[in-house]
Amino acid sequence: MTNPRKLVDLQQLRAIIADLRAAGQRVVFTNGCFDIIHPGHILHLQQARQEGNVLVVALNSDESVRQLKGPGRPVFSQQERATVLAALEPVDYVTIFDTPPKSGCCPKSATSPLLMSSTECATIMSEGPVNCIREIVPCRGG
Repeated sequence: MTNPRKLVDLQQLRAIIADLRAAGQRVVFTNGCFDIIHPGHILHLQQARQEGNVLVVALNSDESVRQLKGPGRPVFSQQERATVLAALEPVDYVTIFDTPPKSGCCPKSATSPLLMSSTECATIMSEGPVNCIREIVPCRGG
């Protein structure tokens, strides 16, 4: 059963992240469409979770999935995809964002300094230097 407390909006996420950082927790952030979840998605989420104490998944909205994947997508609605992600063990929080695909690889309002995604990079929200399993790029610059 999905924990509804895992599904948060960006405003709630900002407060959660601030509290986690204040407690010294390392927050890992990744994003994607997660329309048809396959073993590669699960492996990515497991690996991302190993990079910190808390894993946040930013889920592309239905509209941004249509822009990325074309007509007929998403197969599952953003609420259905969020529910599936929230049920997965490595995932601590899920938020939905509507950032157009070409505007950058993460929601700007998440205020994270770095991004690490399954197809490009992966975001680690921490204050100091980080070592990632994948390439790290500044979130705000792409």
